[in-house]
Amino acid sequence: MRQPTSVNLWCGIAAVVAVAAMAMHGPLAAQTPKSKAAKAKGGSLAPAASPAVRAIDVKVEKLQDGFVRESTDIIKQYEDAGQYDRAKFLCEVLLKLDPKMPGLKEKLDKLTDLSLESNEFEFDLDVSRGWTNVGAMAVKDRLVRIEAKGDFKFSVTLETTPDGLPTDDAAADFVAGIAPGALMGVLVVDNKPGKPFAIRSRHEFTPDKNGVLLLKVNAPNGHKCSGKIQVKLSGFSRGS
Repeated sequence: MRQPTSVNLWCGIAAVVAVAAMAMHGPLAAQTPKSKAAKAKGGSLAPAASPAVRAIDVKVEKLQDGFVRESTDIIKQYEDAGQYDRAKFLCEVLLKLDPKMPGLKEKLDKLTDLSLESNEFEFDLDVSRGWTNVGAMAVKDRLVRIEAKGDFKFSVTLETTPDGLPTDDAAADFVAGIAPGALMGVLVVDNKPGKPFAIRSRHEFTPDKNGVLLLKVNAPNGHKCSGKIQVKLSGFSRGS
């Protein structure tokens, strides 16, 4: 998902701050040209940087502190405005800058839930049908969540051989590797179905391409399943 220009700008600033912080705290930070020469001759490194370098380090610390304060304030403003994806992206930037920042991971989790909850809808899936278009479009690089609940009758009366049920056509038959009766999905990208994946009662993923979501319970052609599953879809765009 393409990020807004303002967020890209802040991400660029974060990169500058991070590079400066690495330069200040990295293994070469205290080395002056003389200390490098001393190391090459077997001597010890200089114990501290020059006053000029220390003054620069202070500026970097102020830059980093200022960026964190400004970013935290903007995240709160985006959240209050209902722009959860933008707030979440900036939160991820801060997390990369300082993974140990108190409360940041919890804030990111909260923003993720708010983002998903702000764009969710429900669909009653008829289990007697095959692959069903539920009107949900997955967007590249945007987290989506699928939750399902409900009971249904799973009935299969088929003749088969010692080879078992056919699995040659995943779009029509029983899918190997997914529990019988389990809810599963597939993304159709450019009119071509991808590999079916298990959903069960809950599944989250971030698609690498735009695609239309189809749902089905894992039962072979000829089954006599009946009933409905209540499915809640979060993070998807509404489609046809």
